[in-house]
Amino acid sequence: MEISFFCTASDPFTSRDLGSISIFEFPSEDDLTEVVPKKDSDPGALHSAKSTILVDDMDKATCLSWTIAGEFIIAGFDSGNMVKYDVETGKEVQRLKCHTERVNRVNMNREKTMLITASKDCTAKLIDPVNFEVVKTYKTERPVNGAAISPTHPHILLGGGQDAQNVTTTAASAGKIETRFFHM
Repeated sequence: MEISFFCTASDPFTSRDLGSISIFEFPSEDDLTEVVPKKDSDPGALHSAKSTILVDDMDKATCLSWTIAGEFIIAGFDSGNMVKYDVETGKEVQRLKCHTERVNRVNMNREKTMLITASKDCTAKLIDPVNFEVVKTYKTERPVNGAAISPTHPHILLGGGQDAQNVTTTAASAGKIETRFFHM
């Protein structure tokens, strides 16, 4: 099944607002080539959300990933939480306190049977997306900015060393920017 949707995360702007995850349908080729009749008309209607999931606390979603067949969205948060949401109902299905600091990245393997996280807490975690259990933890000496599961070998690739915003102002040797390989 081809997924024809994409999702975005919005921060809570004030203490009264909730963050949200919005689900959009990709516009069709015809929608993109339609001539807009008025110069002043708003093309935003093409991109209005199909549905919105409200994040029920003041946490900030930092990364999102779809599960197999687009049934669930898995979100990583500033707090280190991982949350699985049902796309149809918008309800939280599972929650896992996975990290002690921000989740920087979430990636699935090609078959979407395993999930890898990357965190500022210097760890990456391999997670079963069905039961939301941590299968293995990978520890480093520096924050992990990205993580990937090799599509051809039983390897995990971790990249990091420091926050991405500081990369251009620090020498590579000082920031320990590197890619590390681990066996699954």
